[in-house]
Amino acid sequence: YPFDLLVSQLNLKRDSSRSALFDVLVVLQNQSQLKNINTEELSDIEINSFDFDVKTAQVDISFRFVETDSLHLTIEYNTDIYEGYLIEKMFSHFENLLTQLVENPLTAIEQIDYLTETEKQQLVFDFNDTEVLYPKDKTVVDLFEE
Repeated sequence: YPFDLLVSQLNLKRDSSRSALFDVLVVLQNQSQLKNINTEELSDIEINSFDFDVKTAQVDISFRFVETDSLHLTIEYNTDIYEGYLIEKMFSHFENLLTQLVENPLTAIEQIDYLTETEKQQLVFDFNDTEVLYPKDKTVVDLFEE
């Protein structure tokens, strides 16, 4: 189905800085090879990062997986929307998710905790540290008047 025709028929408001239909693109090339991968092969998974040339992102964020003798992931993103540290965090979470799935492939995704212990500490305790001492004998109005 032609993309331009689809967008035209949906009568979407056009914004040349954004994709008309989606913001995230996930591409998996050579997916037929996935049927031949078994758990034993996944136990030797190795995750490496590499630098690449800066390009113009076609969509807000794209994840491109390419299978050869291994699985390669390239993440492209719009720097007007995402900061580099956020993409690194997202990749770290994805890496944690993959590691847990490889270690126990029968685990339901909902049972996987992709956060690091440091992030859990920060979210649950540091950011949630809202305890404030206040006079118990005064009302909220009294406190505002002071």
